Amino acid sequence: MKRKKKYVEVNENRESWVDAHCHLCIEPLAANYLDEIEQAENDNINVLISSALSRREIDWHLANQHPNVKLIAGIHPHYDKSNVNDLSYIAELCETGHIWGIGEVGFDNRRNNHNQQKNILYPQLELAARYDLPVIFHVVRRYNELYQTLRYDFPNVRGYIHGFNGSLEIVEMFSRLNIGFSIGYRIFQKRDVVRIIERILDNGMILLETDAPFQQNSLRNQNTDYLLGGVLSIAEKISELCSYPLDEILEKQWQTYQTMNERSKI
Repeated sequence: MKRKKKYVEVNENRESWVDAHCHLCIEPLAANYLDEIEQAENDNINVLISSALSRREIDWHLANQHPNVKLIAGIHPHYDKSNVNDLSYIAELCETGHIWGIGEVGFDNRRNNHNQQKNILYPQLELAARYDLPVIFHVVRRYNELYQTLRYDFPNVRGYIHGFNGSLEIVEMFSRLNIGFSIGYRIFQKRDVVRIIERILDNGMILLETDAPFQQNSLRNQNTDYLLGGVLSIAEKISELCSYPLDEILEKQWQTYQTMNERSKI
């Protein structure tokens, strides 16, 4: 298909909320994505990092580009529509500058195919290193394995763990690397959620995410009627639990986004 030109940069000089993980190409978001983006802009949510996990999803994003959307693409370890044969296509998009990052990729222990997952992950990390792109990680009960992979084989790769719901010890571990934590609704189910988030806020890199349209019932903001507004709901929940000012959460997540973005502007 004919590709449109590369993304136009949003205004990077003004702090805004970032949705660090959503799927704009998935219904019901896809049918209303322009309305969703407009409503997000009205609430100062001006950066939407949207994941494409198959060639069809990538092509949807290329055909529906928007200056507020950052496209990430990758081969998921547990998503049936992801295909390892798309790796060359992703590499081409890295070369042409059509994607902002690699993801979501990683390890998932719900499938007993460790070697296959490793063989899929490594070339994607190599792409991220070669083109200096951030990586968005999907991890299900394999945090130690991912940490060892990054520490010994890809120590300079930067990125963040999406939908983070790990322990305080895992936060300490990944904070030694250039890896941040994207907070969604699921982390609030943990008993020690306050300690975990406080540690991330104090010494780590934090982002917020809706994972929309998934978890949509949990993430709707009480004062909004659109999916991407869940970012505000998460920020308000963090502020309430940790007695942390909203404006400081805004600043910290924006700084984290800039860290991810600073060497990968396209």
